[in-house]
Amino acid sequence: MSKTKYSAFKVLKEALTGHKGWEPAWRDAEPKADGYDVIIVGGGGHGLATAYYLAKNHGITNIAVLEKGWIGGGNVGRNTTIIRSNYLLPGNEPFYEMSMQLWENLEQDLNYNAMVSQRGIMNLIHSDAQRDAFMRRGNAMLFADAGCEYLNKKEVKERYPFLDMDNARFPIQGALAQPRGGTVRHDAVAWGYARGASDLGVDIIQNCEVTGFNIENGKCLGVQTTKGDIKAGRVGVCVAGSSSRVMAKAGINLPIESHVLQAFVTEGLKPVMDNVITFGAGHFYCSQLTKAASSLAVISMHTTPMRNVVTYLLWKMCVLAVWRLCLWLVVLDCCVCGAASWTCLWTAHRLLTRLTFKNCSLMAVGVMAALRQHLPVVIAMRIYWQPTSLMKLQQLSV
Repeated sequence: MSKTKYSAFKVLKEALTGHKGWEPAWRDAEPKADGYDVIIVGGGGHGLATAYYLAKNHGITNIAVLEKGWIGGGNVGRNTTIIRSNYLLPGNEPFYEMSMQLWENLEQDLNYNAMVSQRGIMNLIHSDAQRDAFMRRGNAMLFADAGCEYLNKKEVKERYPFLDMDNARFPIQGALAQPRGGTVRHDAVAWGYARGASDLGVDIIQNCEVTGFNIENGKCLGVQTTKGDIKAGRVGVCVAGSSSRVMAKAGINLPIESHVLQAFVTEGLKPVMDNVITFGAGHFYCSQLTKAASSLAVISMHTTPMRNVVTYLLWKMCVLAVWRLCLWLVVLDCCVCGAASWTCLWTAHRLLTRLTFKNCSLMAVGVMAALRQHLPVVIAMRIYWQPTSLMKLQQLSV
């Protein structure tokens, strides 16, 4: 089990000690010979969450989660990251509102940064009929305490002046917004649930594809996998778009048809959109993510072109180089208490906070982002160690 408690102090400690104290986030288990009380097929968000809450809320810990690939490598790492509870029907709205409340406390519950960002979600209105439908939906959200607000055309234009408000075919007449909605990094959600479930005793078994079910007299006694047969008292299947294909191995034809949704990811852009905006006349929405760094947006390592992968790796090397250089400056400054290094640090920090990234390449943006990110920490360390430096200066003067 992982004994690491993630915190800002832990990150700083590991940065100063060569990152030698990190432990694997979860155990990479192998199947037990005597089987499990529960087997969950699918190591994505739904499967891992099911295992976690069975262990945490119901005390069932003899569980195995079987994933045919690696954790975070399936659909959970490829979806469009939107979280929301802006639904209409009585069967939907309370269900999604409970889910929204889980999202709001997820990172504290799991002690894992899932990058939950409640930046808000806004559904554009393009006709009078759609306005009436959205008002009805908004009232349903208010009844469920999900929260919402109506924005007229002027308010939408003030918030997002880049929108084409007077498009001839789809004019924007307003919007229905849910400020509590937003985005989350879903592969990190899978990693957090895997870590939490593993800490509670759940076995996470990767590279273990289910190829069939062992069924006798109408009862499922286990599963057939690429790692052999595994016994189970209960079997749950959480495989998203593969549900029909997997359940067909058990002789069950599900009335479910899977459709592909396409997600287009751009190259790195300066921050321009702080909200999720949906096209009300069709199933289309867009948002700006922050997967690579605070100043770089819309970079997904799953779908980005190879040249962006190389750029990202070079950026990481620059971050490491800048961090080591700053540490050496602090060490030198603490040894001799030189005012020159203090002046250089403070001047660099002031310059970087006023820099803009206009007409800069992605590589230059990465270097400046690295400097901007780490210099305040170094300055704080410099202030903390100031008394020691003064004492050494006094010793030198004597």
